[in-house]
Amino acid sequence: MNDCLDRGIKEVIEEHPVVGDILNEYEIGCTACTVGTCLLKEVVNIHFLPPEQEEILMKRIEEAILSGKVEKSGQRQSRDPTPNGTMLSYTQPVQMLVDEHKLIKRLLALIPSIVDQINYSGLDRQVILDCVEFIRYYADRFHHAKEEEIMFKYVDESAEVIRVIYADHTTGRGHVQAILKALTEDDRESVIEHLLKYRDLLVEHIKKEDEILYPWIERQLMPGQVEAMYKSFVSEENRLGPDTTSKYEALITVLEEKMLTGEEGNDDEV
Repeated sequence: MNDCLDRGIKEVIEEHPVVGDILNEYEIGCTACTVGTCLLKEVVNIHFLPPEQEEILMKRIEEAILSGKVEKSGQRQSRDPTPNGTMLSYTQPVQMLVDEHKLIKRLLALIPSIVDQINYSGLDRQVILDCVEFIRYYADRFHHAKEEEIMFKYVDESAEVIRVIYADHTTGRGHVQAILKALTEDDRESVIEHLLKYRDLLVEHIKKEDEILYPWIERQLMPGQVEAMYKSFVSEENRLGPDTTSKYEALITVLEEKMLTGEEGNDDEV
C-alpha cells in the first residue's frame, strides 16, 4: 500500500480499477481526469475530505488493493464540501473568480445551440468569432491571467493540482486556435469538433477549480495574502479596463438572444 501512495493516481487506477470505483463513490473524479498525475496520497488532501471520511476512504482503498475487489455501499457517498458540512464559501478575491465562471458557463451553455445552427443553417462566422473573442479576452486574458499570474504565485506551482489546471488552460487555447484555423478553411466539422471539445473541457475544468483548486489554495493563504491578492486582482482588472465584465456580459446576452430566436447568420454564412 505504501508503494501505491507515492504513485500517480492514473497509474494506480489502471493497475487497480477498484480504486477508481471507490473514488467515484466519493465524487472524486480521478477516473475522468485528463492528466491524472496527482499522487494517490495527495488526492484526499486536495479534495478536502473530513478526517473521518478520509480514514474510511483510505482504509477501503487499502483493502481493495490487497484483495482486488471492492465492497460497494450501493449509493454515492455524501462528501461535505467543508469539514463543518456547510456550503462552500470563498474569500473575496476567489469569489471574483467564481463569479467570472458564471459568465463563462453561460457561453458553454450556448455551444450546443451554436452547433445546431452550424448543422442546420450554416456556419455563421460572426457568431464563431464572437465566441472566440469572449474566450480569448474574457475567459483567458481576463480570468485565467488572474490565476496564472497572481493566484498561483501564492502556492507551490509545481504541485500536481496546479499542473493539471495549467494543462487544461493550454488544451483550451489549442482548441481556440483549431477553431480559427477551421474557420479560415470553411471546415464546419472541425469548428464543431473543437467547440464541443472546448465545452467539455471547461465544464470539468470549472468544477475542478470551484470545488477542488480554490478551496485547496485558500487553506494555505494567510489573511494578509488574501488582501494582497484581492488588490492585485482589482489592479489587473483596472489595467485591462473596468468595463471588461459589462462588455462581455453584453456580448453573451446578444448571443443568447440570437440563439433563442433562431436568428440566422448574415451574408457571411457559408
